[in-house]
Amino acid sequence: MRSYHIITFGCQMNERDSETLAGMLEAMGYVRCEDPKASDVVILNTCSVRENADKRFYGVLGQLKHSHEDRPGMIVAVCGCMMQQQAVIDTLKEKYPWVDLVFGTQNLQDFPRLFAGVKASGKNLIELPEEGGALPEGLPSKREYGFKAFVNIMQGCNNFCSYCIVPYTRGRERSRHPEDIIAEVKALAADGCKEVMLLGQNVNSYGRAKGEVAEKGYSLARRAAYKLRGTAPRDRRHRGHRAHTLHDLAPQGSFGRYHRMLWGTQTPLQADTPARPVRKQQSP
Repeated sequence: MRSYHIITFGCQMNERDSETLAGMLEAMGYVRCEDPKASDVVILNTCSVRENADKRFYGVLGQLKHSHEDRPGMIVAVCGCMMQQQAVIDTLKEKYPWVDLVFGTQNLQDFPRLFAGVKASGKNLIELPEEGGALPEGLPSKREYGFKAFVNIMQGCNNFCSYCIVPYTRGRERSRHPEDIIAEVKALAADGCKEVMLLGQNVNSYGRAKGEVAEKGYSLARRAAYKLRGTAPRDRRHRGHRAHTLHDLAPQGSFGRYHRMLWGTQTPLQADTPARPVRKQQSP
Protein backbone atom coordinates (compact mmCIF):
# COMPACT_ATOMS: atom_id res chain seq x y z
CA MET A 1 0.00 0.00 0.00
CA ARG A 2 1.28 3.47 -0.88
CA SER A 3 2.32 5.58 2.11
CA TYR A 4 3.16 9.17 3.04
CA HIS A 5 4.90 11.08 5.80
CA ILE A 6 4.61 14.82 6.52
CA ILE A 7 7.17 16.74 8.59
CA THR A 8 5.90 20.08 9.88
CA PHE A 9 7.99 22.99 11.11
CA GLY A 10 6.67 26.15 12.77
CA CYS A 11 3.27 27.41 13.84
CA GLN A 12 -0.27 26.06 14.15
CA MET A 13 -1.11 27.47 10.72
CA ASN A 14 1.49 25.12 9.24
CA GLU A 15 0.06 22.26 11.30
CA ARG A 16 -3.37 23.00 9.84
CA ASP A 17 -1.92 23.10 6.32
CA SER A 18 -0.29 19.72 6.93
CA GLU A 19 -3.66 18.30 7.97
CA THR A 20 -5.02 19.47 4.61
CA LEU A 21 -2.12 17.90 2.72
CA ALA A 22 -2.68 14.64 4.61
CA GLY A 23 -6.36 14.73 3.67
CA MET A 24 -5.49 15.18 0.01
CA LEU A 25 -3.04 12.27 0.06
CA GLU A 26 -5.49 9.96 1.82
CA ALA A 27 -8.14 10.90 -0.76
CA MET A 28 -5.65 9.62 -3.36
CA GLY A 29 -5.31 6.29 -1.53
CA TYR A 30 -2.15 6.90 0.51
CA VAL A 31 -1.85 5.88 4.16
CA ARG A 32 0.22 7.50 6.88
CA CYS A 33 3.64 6.02 7.67
CA GLU A 34 5.68 6.91 10.75
CA ASP A 35 9.03 6.35 9.03
CA PRO A 36 9.85 9.00 6.41
CA LYS A 37 12.61 6.90 4.86
CA ALA A 38 10.15 4.05 4.24
CA SER A 39 7.41 6.28 2.79
CA ASP A 40 6.52 6.67 -0.86
CA VAL A 41 5.83 10.39 -0.42
CA VAL A 42 7.54 12.74 2.03
CA ILE A 43 6.46 16.38 2.42
CA LEU A 44 8.39 18.95 4.44
CA ASN A 45 6.19 21.92 5.41
CA THR A 46 8.57 24.74 6.31
CA CYS A 47 8.69 27.85 8.51
CA SER A 48 10.51 31.16 7.93
CA VAL A 49 9.91 32.87 11.27
CA ARG A 50 12.14 30.74 13.48
CA GLU A 51 15.83 30.45 12.54
CA ASN A 52 16.08 27.05 14.22
CA ALA A 53 13.33 25.74 11.94
CA ASP A 54 15.33 26.88 8.89
CA LYS A 55 18.40 24.95 10.03
CA ARG A 56 16.40 21.84 10.94
CA PHE A 57 14.73 21.83 7.53
CA TYR A 58 18.01 21.62 5.62
CA GLY A 59 19.30 18.96 8.00
CA VAL A 60 16.20 16.78 7.65
CA LEU A 61 16.10 17.27 3.88
CA GLY A 62 19.73 16.17 3.56
CA GLN A 63 18.99 12.98 5.49
CA LEU A 64 16.39 12.01 2.88
CA LYS A 65 18.81 12.12 -0.07
CA HIS A 66 20.09 8.54 0.24
CA SER A 67 16.57 7.14 0.70
CA HIS A 68 15.46 9.03 -2.39
CA GLU A 69 18.36 7.58 -4.39
CA ASP A 70 17.86 4.02 -3.11
CA ARG A 71 14.09 3.93 -3.67
CA PRO A 72 13.08 4.77 -7.27
CA GLY A 73 9.63 6.29 -7.33
CA MET A 74 9.93 7.95 -3.91
CA ILE A 75 8.73 11.57 -4.11
CA VAL A 76 10.07 14.32 -1.84
CA ALA A 77 8.14 17.60 -1.80
CA VAL A 78 8.82 20.81 0.10
CA CYS A 79 6.34 23.60 0.75
CA GLY A 80 5.48 26.34 3.23
CA CYS A 81 6.79 29.78 4.06
CA MET A 82 10.46 29.19 3.26
CA MET A 83 9.55 28.43 -0.34
CA GLN A 84 8.31 32.01 -0.79
CA GLN A 85 11.90 33.28 -0.54
CA GLN A 86 14.01 33.37 -3.70
CA ALA A 87 17.22 32.71 -1.75
CA VAL A 88 15.77 29.41 -0.52
CA ILE A 89 14.73 28.41 -4.04
CA ASP A 90 18.23 29.19 -5.30
CA THR A 91 19.71 27.00 -2.54
CA LEU A 92 17.40 24.11 -3.41
CA LYS A 93 18.34 24.33 -7.09
CA GLU A 94 22.05 24.38 -6.29
CA LYS A 95 22.38 21.92 -3.40
CA TYR A 96 19.19 19.82 -3.50
CA PRO A 97 18.34 19.41 -7.21
CA TRP A 98 16.90 15.96 -6.51
CA VAL A 99 13.82 17.39 -4.71
CA ASP A 100 10.80 16.46 -6.84
CA LEU A 101 8.24 19.14 -6.03
CA VAL A 102 8.38 22.67 -4.62
CA PHE A 103 5.26 24.74 -3.93
CA GLY A 104 4.35 27.55 -1.56
CA THR A 105 1.71 28.93 0.74
CA GLN A 106 -0.40 30.46 -2.04
CA ASN A 107 -1.15 27.26 -3.98
CA LEU A 108 -1.65 24.59 -1.33
CA GLN A 109 -4.99 23.70 -2.94
CA ASP A 110 -3.17 22.80 -6.17
CA PHE A 111 -1.11 20.04 -4.57
CA PRO A 112 -3.08 17.12 -6.12
CA ARG A 113 -2.55 18.55 -9.61
CA LEU A 114 1.13 19.29 -9.01
CA PHE A 115 1.71 15.87 -7.47
CA ALA A 116 0.01 14.11 -10.38
CA GLY A 117 2.15 16.10 -12.83
CA VAL A 118 5.38 15.05 -11.12
CA LYS A 119 4.35 11.39 -11.07
CA ALA A 120 3.30 11.41 -14.72
CA SER A 121 6.33 13.24 -16.10
CA GLY A 122 9.05 12.04 -13.75
CA LYS A 123 10.45 15.57 -13.83
CA ASN A 124 11.03 18.04 -11.01
CA LEU A 125 8.54 20.87 -10.66
CA ILE A 126 8.63 24.27 -8.95
CA GLU A 127 5.42 26.32 -8.92
CA LEU A 128 5.20 29.44 -6.77
CA PRO A 129 2.48 31.98 -7.56
CA GLU A 130 3.26 35.39 -6.09
CA GLU A 131 -0.18 36.06 -4.66
CA GLY A 132 -3.17 33.84 -4.01
CA GLY A 133 -6.82 34.65 -4.59
CA ALA A 134 -9.71 33.92 -2.26
CA LEU A 135 -9.00 31.31 0.39
CA PRO A 136 -10.19 27.92 -0.90
CA GLU A 137 -13.07 26.09 0.76
CA GLY A 138 -14.01 22.43 0.97
CA LEU A 139 -10.51 20.96 0.92
CA PRO A 140 -10.13 17.44 2.39
CA SER A 141 -8.52 17.16 5.79
CA LYS A 142 -7.04 14.53 8.06
CA ARG A 143 -7.38 16.01 11.54
CA GLU A 144 -4.59 15.23 13.98
CA TYR A 145 -6.93 15.12 16.98
CA GLY A 146 -10.59 14.28 17.51
CA PHE A 147 -11.29 16.41 20.57
CA LYS A 148 -9.70 19.67 19.38
CA ALA A 149 -9.18 21.33 16.02
CA PHE A 150 -7.53 24.26 14.26
CA VAL A 151 -9.81 26.40 12.09
CA ASN A 152 -8.32 29.03 9.77
CA ILE A 153 -10.30 32.26 9.69
CA MET A 154 -7.84 34.44 7.75
CA GLN A 155 -4.36 34.44 6.28
CA GLY A 156 -1.66 37.02 5.68
CA CYS A 157 -0.80 40.43 7.08
CA ASN A 158 -0.85 44.01 5.73
CA ASN A 159 1.42 45.67 8.28
CA PHE A 160 4.87 45.06 6.74
CA CYS A 161 6.82 45.60 9.97
CA SER A 162 10.56 45.97 9.36
CA TYR A 163 11.42 42.86 11.42
CA CYS A 164 8.69 40.55 10.08
CA ILE A 165 8.63 38.32 7.01
CA VAL A 166 4.99 37.19 7.27
CA PRO A 167 3.52 39.58 4.64
CA TYR A 168 6.05 38.27 2.13
CA THR A 169 5.49 34.57 2.86
CA ARG A 170 1.74 34.50 3.54
CA GLY A 171 0.71 37.46 1.39
CA ARG A 172 -1.83 40.18 2.06
CA GLU A 173 -4.70 39.69 4.48
CA ARG A 174 -7.54 37.53 3.21
CA SER A 175 -10.43 36.41 5.40
CA ARG A 176 -12.81 33.50 5.00
CA HIS A 177 -16.52 34.22 4.88
CA PRO A 178 -17.98 33.93 8.41
CA GLU A 179 -20.67 31.46 7.36
CA ASP A 180 -18.04 29.10 5.93
CA ILE A 181 -16.18 29.21 9.24
CA ILE A 182 -19.33 28.56 11.26
CA ALA A 183 -20.24 25.65 8.97
CA GLU A 184 -16.80 24.10 9.55
CA VAL A 185 -17.11 24.48 13.33
CA LYS A 186 -20.60 22.98 13.25
CA ALA A 187 -19.30 19.94 11.34
CA LEU A 188 -16.46 19.56 13.85
CA ALA A 189 -18.93 19.66 16.74
CA ALA A 190 -21.02 16.97 15.06
CA ASP A 191 -17.88 14.79 14.94
CA GLY A 192 -17.30 15.22 18.68
CA CYS A 193 -14.81 18.09 18.72
CA LYS A 194 -14.70 19.90 22.08
CA GLU A 195 -12.27 22.74 21.46
CA VAL A 196 -11.52 24.96 18.47
CA MET A 197 -8.62 27.35 18.00
CA LEU A 198 -9.32 30.09 15.44
CA LEU A 199 -6.16 30.72 13.43
CA GLY A 200 -4.65 33.59 11.49
CA GLN A 201 -1.39 35.51 11.32
CA ASN A 202 -3.24 38.61 12.51
CA VAL A 203 -6.70 37.54 13.65
CA ASN A 204 -7.55 40.97 15.07
CA SER A 205 -7.69 42.17 11.44
CA TYR A 206 -10.28 39.56 10.50
CA GLY A 207 -12.72 40.81 7.85
CA ARG A 208 -11.04 44.20 7.38
CA ALA A 209 -9.79 43.79 3.82
CA LYS A 210 -11.62 45.66 1.08
CA GLY A 211 -14.70 43.83 -0.16
CA GLU A 212 -14.81 41.36 2.75
CA VAL A 213 -17.82 40.78 4.98
CA ALA A 214 -17.21 42.85 8.11
CA GLU A 215 -17.61 40.98 11.37
CA LYS A 216 -15.63 41.53 14.54
CA GLY A 217 -13.38 38.66 15.57
CA TYR A 218 -15.02 38.32 18.99
CA SER A 219 -18.47 38.11 17.37
CA LEU A 220 -17.27 35.29 15.13
CA ALA A 221 -15.70 33.48 18.09
CA ARG A 222 -18.91 33.82 20.09
CA ARG A 223 -20.99 32.34 17.27
CA ALA A 224 -18.48 29.51 16.86
CA ALA A 225 -18.67 28.80 20.60
CA TYR A 226 -22.40 28.13 20.50
CA LYS A 227 -21.91 25.57 17.75
CA LEU A 228 -19.70 23.56 20.12
CA ARG A 229 -22.55 22.97 22.60
CA GLY A 230 -21.02 24.32 25.75
CA THR A 231 -17.35 23.79 24.97
CA ALA A 232 -14.69 26.46 24.65
CA PRO A 233 -13.10 27.62 21.40
CA ARG A 234 -9.74 29.31 21.74
CA ASP A 235 -9.32 32.57 19.89
CA ARG A 236 -5.59 33.23 19.58
CA ARG A 237 -3.59 35.46 17.32
CA HIS A 238 -0.23 34.38 15.98
CA ARG A 239 0.83 37.88 15.01
CA GLY A 240 -0.96 40.60 16.90
CA HIS A 241 -0.26 44.16 15.84
CA ARG A 242 -0.33 47.13 18.16
CA ALA A 243 -2.35 49.15 15.64
CA HIS A 244 -5.30 47.01 16.72
CA THR A 245 -5.93 47.00 20.44
CA LEU A 246 -7.17 44.16 22.59
CA HIS A 247 -10.58 45.83 22.60
CA ASP A 248 -10.78 45.50 18.82
CA LEU A 249 -10.74 41.76 19.33
CA ALA A 250 -12.80 41.60 22.53
CA PRO A 251 -14.78 44.52 23.98
CA GLN A 252 -14.72 44.90 27.74
CA GLY A 253 -16.21 41.88 29.46
CA SER A 254 -17.02 39.88 26.32
CA PHE A 255 -15.03 36.82 27.44
CA GLY A 256 -16.71 36.88 30.81
CA ARG A 257 -20.24 37.30 29.46
CA TYR A 258 -20.06 34.33 27.07
CA HIS A 259 -19.26 31.29 29.19
CA ARG A 260 -18.57 29.06 26.19
CA MET A 261 -15.49 31.09 25.32
CA LEU A 262 -12.23 30.91 27.20
CA TRP A 263 -11.82 33.76 29.69
CA GLY A 264 -8.91 35.37 27.91
CA THR A 265 -6.92 35.76 24.74
CA GLN A 266 -3.24 35.59 23.90
CA THR A 267 -1.79 39.04 23.21
CA PRO A 268 1.88 38.76 22.17
CA LEU A 269 3.99 41.90 22.59
CA GLN A 270 6.84 42.90 20.30
CA ALA A 271 10.07 44.31 21.68
CA ASP A 272 9.14 47.85 20.64
CA THR A 273 5.61 47.76 22.05
CA PRO A 274 5.15 50.77 24.38
CA ALA A 275 4.17 49.99 27.94
CA ARG A 276 0.42 50.54 28.29
CA PRO A 277 -1.80 49.31 31.09
CA VAL A 278 -4.23 46.56 30.06
CA ARG A 279 -7.29 46.12 32.22
CA LYS A 280 -7.91 42.51 33.17
CA GLN A 281 -11.34 41.22 32.23
CA GLN A 282 -12.89 39.41 35.16
CA SER A 283 -15.29 36.55 34.77
CA PRO A 284 -18.73 37.11 36.30
